[in-house]
Amino acid sequence: AIKKGFFIEMESKINFVHDKVQQAAYSLIPQDQREKDHLRFGLAICSSVLPSLNEGNNPDDVFFVAMNQINRGASEIAKDPSRKPMIAELNLKAAVCAMKLSDFSSAFNYCVHGVRNLYEDHWQSQYDLSLQLCDQGAQAACALGNVKMVKYLASKIHANSRKYEHELPSLYFTAKTLRESALYEEAKDCSLGVLRNLGQHVVTLMNNDSLVTRIQKTKSMLVILDDAAILSMKQVEEDRVIWTMKFYLELIYTLQHMQSSKMVTISIQMMDMTLNNGLCCTSPLAFAIFGYLIVSLGDPFLGYRMGKLAINLMRKLDLVVDLSSTLTSIVYGLISWAHEPFQSIAEMHLAGHSSGNQSGDVSAAGWNYQQYLILSFVSGEKLPTVKSKALSFAKTQLAQKQKPVAYNALSI
Repeated sequence: AIKKGFFIEMESKINFVHDKVQQAAYSLIPQDQREKDHLRFGLAICSSVLPSLNEGNNPDDVFFVAMNQINRGASEIAKDPSRKPMIAELNLKAAVCAMKLSDFSSAFNYCVHGVRNLYEDHWQSQYDLSLQLCDQGAQAACALGNVKMVKYLASKIHANSRKYEHELPSLYFTAKTLRESALYEEAKDCSLGVLRNLGQHVVTLMNNDSLVTRIQKTKSMLVILDDAAILSMKQVEEDRVIWTMKFYLELIYTLQHMQSSKMVTISIQMMDMTLNNGLCCTSPLAFAIFGYLIVSLGDPFLGYRMGKLAINLMRKLDLVVDLSSTLTSIVYGLISWAHEPFQSIAEMHLAGHSSGNQSGDVSAAGWNYQQYLILSFVSGEKLPTVKSKALSFAKTQLAQKQKPVAYNALSI
């Protein structure tokens, strides 16, 4: 075949001499044989890389090549339904891996393939797997800004869930996607509805005297507690408390676009819950937001302490991947600017951008990159360089169907 000019040998590899030749050869294979081969090759490749993945190692391109081959054998899989649960679980694993690599579109497609390989009665016979695929699909759709799909998946879970707590992840992604799509009123109603169902009496507005009293009481508790005492607080294990904190936090993000006075009240409620119940995955953000509140009220030193404490809590709770982007945007964007050099803060925003992409928080990632560009210019980087970076990033966001926040940096 090489002598006849169909293949060419390059760097110890043999490739088709042209894509058209490859397509012609592929078209000669009967359709049913193609799907058998796709499935057979995919499963063979997958079996060689799964042991490494199961040991916790990061996936490489070979695993995704294998999964794409498997999914191209869809009709062949249908002939042997006993394979379906395994294929569905492999697609779930691929979706999780793709999310870690910020490939949200592929992650969503793997979830679709996973659901297609569930049995017809999957909400009865494969409940846990069905729930995981829908939750993962909702997270990927959230990262893609697909409000309609997130709502659809949340409705499927709502119709089939065995307990209300199982609905909370998809409802959380619903509220987040609505907020990031500027549907603030609907996002607020979603978060408030969940909080009420979790037994929270959401007080969103206080008079000035009550507000000042609550702030002073919380500040007094924080002055008494040193950093070591806060860092050694017990960790909350009750899921309902953790989800309550998550939805309070999401409500704060929404209210910052609506009525800031309500945001202040809920920030204090989050701090009170943390100090009374212990630490959870949102506690670092509760400290950061309260720190920003304290700075805005004229106490930059206590506010800065809260910001640095938030960073240390994030590290202690091993939440760097999940929270680094959002926490960076608050601590370094709203608190630390009065205490640290702009150049070092710019580098922290760049790191926050990377971690946001990794965790799927594209909103925080974009905001961090915008701040990185602005602070880089203020720190002395040449305007043409900053402009080039901003335009390049904006093009990337447009290609990924995201709102190009980097355009805002061009105002500098």
